Amino acid sequence: MKLPIIDVNALTSSEITARVRLACETNGFFILRNHSVKQSTVREMHEASKLFYALPVKFKMRAKQNANNRGYSPIMEEKLDLNANGDSKEGFYIGRECEDWEMDLPLRGKNVWWPPEEEEAKDEDEEESEARKIGIRFRLAMEQYYEEMVQFCDGFVPTFAEALGLPGFFEDKFKPHNALLRPLKYGKVKSEGKQFACGAHSDYGVLTMLWVQPGSEGLEIFDEKSESWMQVNLGGAEEEGKESERPDDFICNIGDLMQFWTNDRFKSTVHRVVTDGTKERYSAAFFYEPSYECEIEPIVLEGEEPKYEKTTFLKYILAKYDATHEAFDSGEKNASKKK
Repeated sequence: MKLPIIDVNALTSSEITARVRLACETNGFFILRNHSVKQSTVREMHEASKLFYALPVKFKMRAKQNANNRGYSPIMEEKLDLNANGDSKEGFYIGRECEDWEMDLPLRGKNVWWPPEEEEAKDEDEEESEARKIGIRFRLAMEQYYEEMVQFCDGFVPTFAEALGLPGFFEDKFKPHNALLRPLKYGKVKSEGKQFACGAHSDYGVLTMLWVQPGSEGLEIFDEKSESWMQVNLGGAEEEGKESERPDDFICNIGDLMQFWTNDRFKSTVHRVVTDGTKERYSAAFFYEPSYECEIEPIVLEGEEPKYEKTTFLKYILAKYDATHEAFDSGEKNASKKK
């Protein structure tokens, strides 16, 4: 499957809006090119991720994912397809550093790093000393990448409001935002039977921007018309018929919340990752999400009926995490289900 390319530098704002609208009404996927995130930032994020995931488990587990959904999640911990085994990937949750008044609220808190920023180095052996250096490099790289991604999304998300004919609709919805970054490593595990690198799922929120290591095939989108899985061509589809994969391209897709908000006008599509077990695969998913206190209800056109019940983003997302993370329990098991 060849995804449409939206080149930020080569198109006018009206052309970008039109292409975003068409992509969202089709299957919600497109490739974003010539964005403002620096290539050097992307490259350092990738290199630091590889070094961190190569560390012995004993060091990575010192940053184990906590109740606020921050930190390291080991292989098989996440289960996105409830009918399959746990995903054969490692991940790390990084979010917005919260204000003091938010610290006791669900899904908010400080990021979990190892070594902690405030921890002073002690007498340690060579292995731990090297691991500590890698942990510090990982934190700095992720913080820089996160900051640049937020800056880009702050400017890009209004395009969706324009595509809906509702300029300014999202203006107050992301104050404050609750973006999450997840650098990922897929091991040399063959996807077969009920074992997948990343199980079939649709994303939870508004916008996902995925960076994939060049040459790493494996992303598949479920095509409802043919009722079959289609492998994504990372090079996209140029109007002239030329294809070229670029190391700083992002594969973008909208999530369930955008489909909810648009009353199913925009499509959140099921996708998965399959691997052949011959090589490791690295990627980084950035999820740009609204304020947890934001009230969400469908935008209903004339003659339509709302397909979803009004709720808050917090209740909505807690129900999603409850269903897909073995170690997560919010107490909100049935929030924001479809009618």
